[in-house]
Amino acid sequence: TSLTLLLIFLRNQQENKSSPTLDNFIRSDNFGKINFNINVPERNNVMESVFNNEEAFTLDKSSDSVVNIWARYNDIKELFPEEILKPETLTHFIYWLIAKVQLIEIVAYSDDEAYTIFETMNDRGLSLTPVDMLKGFILANITDSEKREEAAKIWKEQMLLLKTEISETAEQEFFRDWFRAKYAQTIRQSKAGAERQDFEKMAGEFHRWFRESINELNLTNSSSFYDFVAVKLKFYVKVYIKISNASLTMVDGLKPVCYASFTEMPHLKIMLLSPVEETDDETTINTKLNTVAKFNEIIFMKRTWNGRNTTDAGYRSTAFSILKRMRDLDVDELTALAYVECSRPELGNFDVAGQAPPIMNQQNKRKIYRILARITDFLEIMNDRPSIYLSLFESGRQGYEIEHILANNNISLESLGFADNQDFQI
Repeated sequence: TSLTLLLIFLRNQQENKSSPTLDNFIRSDNFGKINFNINVPERNNVMESVFNNEEAFTLDKSSDSVVNIWARYNDIKELFPEEILKPETLTHFIYWLIAKVQLIEIVAYSDDEAYTIFETMNDRGLSLTPVDMLKGFILANITDSEKREEAAKIWKEQMLLLKTEISETAEQEFFRDWFRAKYAQTIRQSKAGAERQDFEKMAGEFHRWFRESINELNLTNSSSFYDFVAVKLKFYVKVYIKISNASLTMVDGLKPVCYASFTEMPHLKIMLLSPVEETDDETTINTKLNTVAKFNEIIFMKRTWNGRNTTDAGYRSTAFSILKRMRDLDVDELTALAYVECSRPELGNFDVAGQAPPIMNQQNKRKIYRILARITDFLEIMNDRPSIYLSLFESGRQGYEIEHILANNNISLESLGFADNQDFQI
């Protein structure tokens, strides 16, 4: 593609496009139909535009490949040395390019070989991502050409959904979270020098883990690879988008997910995905998501109230152990497990005799704010007012700060039952 763009640029600089001719290196006549030698239908419009030396091209809703072609052609226009563009020099350069540059043809004799080559070579001018290599491996294992083409179409549609509904990086995050939620069996120990396990491998190189784990995933034939895309992928993309949307705003029927997401408990999306199965209907899915969300919010409240860690480093192993046990449970089993985990004595409670509430400091101020915001919102709702939870997290001049319930101005501390000013501040 890069060489074709360079040839088109050189052709567009020629005063007399017939000598030396470059057209046959760029396009060919196939029984009266003119096609580009690299004939990819989705690229034809942008290739026509650069071939005709047009100054503008509409890139709205274009694929990454089309955007990249237009950008690289303009790079060539901008960076090509001006001294070579002189007519006499340009002609010599074109002859040299035609005579000296050689192309090596790599032939793949099977689809499997073609997708293997795809993993190491790329004609889009884009860096291959773990998602690309995962796709290549899965499609290579679908032997029915029609099924493979259909799977490729489904894959493209689902990745576009993730990008448009969530973010440009969502496809990578989706596979990481999905695989961790449903398939991770091991996690790295916290001691120094410990080896990376499933959980860590899925963070960035999930395509390698996938290739090594096809037996554990019951991917034994062409049909199973097709079903992985046509059934599992489609289902979990839908659930992942549901979770992501409910994490950002109050969605009817999924408000606990929003509350839980604002606690910033680590690996929440993974734990939310863990119990959900392809056979679940919408009501069951929502019930499972709400159960896990409420569980995470209670754990956050208890750990914060009793001075326990809620960061990734302090909660990682515990969270992984719980999500493994939540995996594929039905609603009753999930509820029972959540109740047991929330009731563990080591978590403490909110009314332990002789235990004072947490004292706010720089380390826990953000967490205390979330507890107070949740209480404030609860009181608003119980008084038949609309939820104000999201507005409590607005920044800037409209933002909120934690304030004392009692103002510190011309009051008798002793009359209010405080021993001294330090007692009052606490």
